[in-house]
Amino acid sequence: MNKKIRVLFIVFICLITVFTICGCSNQEKKELNEDTLKKIISDKYPYSNNKIVCDELEDAIAFNYKFSYFATKNKVYKLNVKQLFSNEKNCKELEIENLDSDIVDFDIGNRLETKAMKYAYEKNIKKFSHLCYDYEGKNYGCNYGESLYKRVHDILGNITFYSDYNHLENADGIVVKDNELKIFRITYENQVEDKIKDIGFVDVKLELENDEKVLFIIDNIIKTNKAYYEVKAYKTNKEKCSKYADVKCEYGYKLVKDDFLTNNYQYIKFVSKYNLIDINNNFYSNSF
Repeated sequence: MNKKIRVLFIVFICLITVFTICGCSNQEKKELNEDTLKKIISDKYPYSNNKIVCDELEDAIAFNYKFSYFATKNKVYKLNVKQLFSNEKNCKELEIENLDSDIVDFDIGNRLETKAMKYAYEKNIKKFSHLCYDYEGKNYGCNYGESLYKRVHDILGNITFYSDYNHLENADGIVVKDNELKIFRITYENQVEDKIKDIGFVDVKLELENDEKVLFIIDNIIKTNKAYYEVKAYKTNKEKCSKYADVKCEYGYKLVKDDFLTNNYQYIKFVSKYNLIDINNNFYSNSF
């Protein structure tokens, strides 16, 4: 009996030793993986800063193109990746005046768009208010009632994802409807006063797997539940418009899988054309 107890005791000690060693190894492996990940991502996004302290990022649905602001469904945050705010975080909630509906996007600069209206961030009062700007001594946009999102929605019906800021030639935005991608181009009667004459759409074929769904759009990068893609523009009349000064270039669009981002899919939290945040909240940028 004593012998059996001794044997069981030895086995117990051995198991504890094994689990302890494995635990240490896993911890070292985790630390090594993060360090290795930084090196891998830095090949394409070469600059990194300290980790971002901001739990609210988990609920982000839209970023402005510089990643200096982000939005959740009904809140806006200033994001400073280099320095903490007085709340000991890298993000700080900003006030919005009379938010009318769910936030859908940021466009160029610091303009915020909801399903119904656009807002601009006014630094002097430190909050977003209805879009209003001066042009040659006149005020425009102060009574701007509808957002571009609403206008596109009125034409297409229910929109799954929407972005009216991108880096595409001859395009004003990207829309996903029923897991199909559309590029839109706006013709203005008066661009200063945001008087839109027409909105045209170009369908881009999405060669996705049956169970693959679009999850996010930032800039011209499309994230699905399986991969990352980039929408790229190409000249359909490249030979002529490159040769002749009076021939305007015409563009088509195609979806190309981004192998770098797809191969590191599980390590990436958010990514745009210029910025990336990994799962450890490390920030990278190739635009500094």
